[in-house]
Amino acid sequence: MNKSNAVILCRISDQKQEDGYSLDAQERFGIEYCSKKNFNVLKIFRFIETGSKVGKRHKFDSMMDYLKAQIQKQKTNDPLHLIVEKPDRLTRNFTNREQMQFFVMLGKLEIHYYKDRKVMDKNCSPADIFADDMMTSVSKYMALNTAREVKKGMAEKARTGWFPGRPPLGYKYIRDGNLDRHGRQAARIIIDEETKLIVHRIFELRAVEKYSYESIGSIIRTEFQSQLGQRKYKFNKSSIEAILLQPFYSGNFQWDGEMFQGKHDLFVPPSWIEIAQGKMRGKTKNLTSLGSFNLFLKCDVLECGCYLTYDPKKKKNRKTGEEHTYHYYRCTDGRGVHKRLGLKQVNVAEEKIWEQLGSIIEEATLPVEIVDILLVQLSERDHKVQQDFKKTHEEIKRALELLIIKQSEIYDDMKKGLIDEEDFKLLKDKTKEEIQILKMKLENNYEGEKEKVRQRMESTIELVKDMKSNWNLAAPSDRLLLVKKVLSNLTVNGASLRYDLKKSFGILAQIKNKGTVDKWWRRSQATRTKRACSFNCLQALLGT
Repeated sequence: MNKSNAVILCRISDQKQEDGYSLDAQERFGIEYCSKKNFNVLKIFRFIETGSKVGKRHKFDSMMDYLKAQIQKQKTNDPLHLIVEKPDRLTRNFTNREQMQFFVMLGKLEIHYYKDRKVMDKNCSPADIFADDMMTSVSKYMALNTAREVKKGMAEKARTGWFPGRPPLGYKYIRDGNLDRHGRQAARIIIDEETKLIVHRIFELRAVEKYSYESIGSIIRTEFQSQLGQRKYKFNKSSIEAILLQPFYSGNFQWDGEMFQGKHDLFVPPSWIEIAQGKMRGKTKNLTSLGSFNLFLKCDVLECGCYLTYDPKKKKNRKTGEEHTYHYYRCTDGRGVHKRLGLKQVNVAEEKIWEQLGSIIEEATLPVEIVDILLVQLSERDHKVQQDFKKTHEEIKRALELLIIKQSEIYDDMKKGLIDEEDFKLLKDKTKEEIQILKMKLENNYEGEKEKVRQRMESTIELVKDMKSNWNLAAPSDRLLLVKKVLSNLTVNGASLRYDLKKSFGILAQIKNKGTVDKWWRRSQATRTKRACSFNCLQALLGT
């Protein structure tokens, strides 16, 4: 009698999961199961790979291709048997689950979960399929939740000043901390004394000796040939530029679109970093300025998010022979997204950036008459807040006095025998707690907090009133400070700026939107209408 063919799958998501779910244990139990069922084992797949990330399951996809090929080869009506420990070892996504179920329903495949003593075949009920789908949903949720928690942990690590990913050339991880739940020591980033010399030399060649990127790569490959050995460092023009632009060497690092101040030790002189980042495209330019927007704007291309760097161009006038500098910025493409997508490099002129920012500032500037109404209402609101505060303050004081009297009455009731000692203790503790809460409320300076909010809102409204005139008169550095106050998420797509107005300025800007205050402002000059609309805006601004 011919034996039925079987394939054994042994999978874990991470090396940390070895305990209790080792590949060796899965393989041993799988072979024992096949022996009991008299199955012929065609192949054993064993690997460490996630079961949830589409496009990153290369080993799992190879197994799927093998199963499809074997199913097509089957000359008999006997199905192919897939032996796996339990459902979450097989799939954690519906894409693969539906592929499996399709073959099962055709009678071409049977899935054996030997630990659960369950077999999925063409005769399984809709309830069995539903339960299988539910297990996939649970496994998918667990995988997504774990990924989210890991991401949160890495973000928290970044906020504390430690880079959560693989450090750049010149640094390495060392494990010398406390043991974690997997028995491994906690890791930290230190300077790699071996590769540190390579990075130091790259910055020296660029900042001091003024070599081009191509020349630096050639020198590094020659000088450090014995040290590099089998290391996969190309040191071509793009990799040299990426090293020179890496903020990690100046003490910062970027994680999930944010820039953080790192706690790692530094070894590259700051002056070298400043000079090197002012010399782009491998040309030896003695720049007196690194550009107003150097490493200030980010690229808006999906998955890129790199900073724009200053890349000036010098051109000679053919008639006069005079040399003129044109100030441009371009994406560093540190992640290679532009190159991978075949996107053409876009050089954005500095004057175009200033022009767009000026238009944004002008749009956010409010007419004087509207600002004056807002300031009057802010003053009226402040007066009402003070009155409400005084009233609340007096009410709390009166309630506190009554509680203190009640405290004495409780003691008298116990002495008179009206309440026993246990009730006395309970009432005493409760009254004491209520007194403490009221005292804390009296100590809290609510009025002071309201005053801070009022002052902040008043300065914001005043700023919006004079913003355009301040912009026209300000120096570039002061303009950038104003931009930071007003805008957030400032990115560049091609040559166009994209941005979000910060919350306070966004609410104030609603007054100028065509669908809101602009209509009533043009339609009616009635003070009551203006005041009513601006009051609504003020309420939103103050969060009331």
